Amino acid sequence: SIILLLESDHLDPIPHDDEESSSSSDHHHQHQQQLLFEALQHAQTSLLITLPIAERSGQHLLMAPLSITATCLSATQQHGEAVGLFEQALQLIEATLGPSHETSAPVLVNFGISLYESGDCGKSLEVLSKASEVALSANMSQQSVIFKRIAHYSNTAALCEMKN
Repeated sequence: SIILLLESDHLDPIPHDDEESSSSSDHHHQHQQQLLFEALQHAQTSLLITLPIAERSGQHLLMAPLSITATCLSATQQHGEAVGLFEQALQLIEATLGPSHETSAPVLVNFGISLYESGDCGKSLEVLSKASEVALSANMSQQSVIFKRIAHYSNTAALCEMKN
C-alpha cells in the first residue's frame, strides 16, 4: 500500500552532516513525491478500468477506486479534483450500504483532511464530525488510527476556523 511504502521509506538512515542531510532530505522528499504521483496514476488507471465493469455489474464497484483516487489526488495537493471524487464515493457508499456504514468513516476522514488542507476549515469540521459519528456508531476503537486522525485534524481545523 502507499502508506506502507512511504513509512518504509522513512527507515532509510539520513546522514547527520548538515550538507549531506539537506541533500538526502531533498532526495527523500522527491522520492516520496514520485511514489505519490505513481500511486495516483495507478489509482486513475484502476478507476478507468472499473468504469465499464461498473456499468454492467453495478456502480457499487466504484466505491473503492473513487476513494483511493481521491485520496491520491489529495496527497498530491490536487484538492479541487479530490472533492468531487470523495463526494461520489460517499454517495455510492450511502446508496449501497446506508448513510452510517462503517465503510464511510475512512473516506470521510480523508475527505475532511483534504478539505482542511485546501483551506476549507468549516466544511472540514463538518465532515470530520460526521466521520466521528459513523465511527462511534460502528463501535470502532477510540484508540484506532481513524479516531486519532479525526481528533488531530478536528483540533487543527477548529484552530484554523477560529483564526478566520
